[in-house]
Amino acid sequence: MKHAQFPDFCQRCGEPVEVYYAEADPHVAVCPACGWSWSPEDEPPAAPVDDARRYDHGGIECIDAMRAALTPDEFRGYCKGCVLKYVWREGYKGGDADLAKAADYLRYATEGGEA
Repeated sequence: MKHAQFPDFCQRCGEPVEVYYAEADPHVAVCPACGWSWSPEDEPPAAPVDDARRYDHGGIECIDAMRAALTPDEFRGYCKGCVLKYVWREGYKGGDADLAKAADYLRYATEGGEA
């Protein structure tokens, strides 16, 4: 029996799977692809920082769309703003993950932005 609140893909491994209740405990769901289990009360984990699936729509990553839509100076300014945002919130929200994001945007700004 599929639980309606669970996504069509596993929030841990990203595989497109059906998630069913575990037979041993009807309040726990199990991903058949990776074996990860969680209950409906659990918050699904965020995808890793370097997991581009959530930014890729139709084969185009968001950063590439931004680069194409903006002039080089505008794109550099956008990246600098993102660096500031992620460094600013690092101690309050994402920790090392936010610093990794800031480093990515700094690289985009200084290297012409190859994602």
